[in-house]
Amino acid sequence: MVAQRKRNREREQTERRRRTRWWVTGALALVVGFGLVLSQRGRDGARLASAAPERVGSLEVSATEIDLGEVPAGRWVSPTFRLRNVGAESVTITVPRQGVETLEGC
Repeated sequence: MVAQRKRNREREQTERRRRTRWWVTGALALVVGFGLVLSQRGRDGARLASAAPERVGSLEVSATEIDLGEVPAGRWVSPTFRLRNVGAESVTITVPRQGVETLEGC
């Protein structure tokens, strides 16, 4: 009777350890997976930022609002860019679309 209880207790402890191992393994896999995804995004961003910018055009700015009009919507591009209350002497807009394009207004 005592030996039976001891074996049952050992079996339960073994099962508990096995379940804990699965949880730890799963959590570790999630952390590593998210880390890899974030590091890849960081590399992609650095690659885009280091690409040579291409000059698209210039704007003469005198108003407080600049509407750049419609830009074809793509994977990383929103359809409209609008700047409000532009107080800087120059404005740089970077649009990642198959590389980096820069539109500067002076």
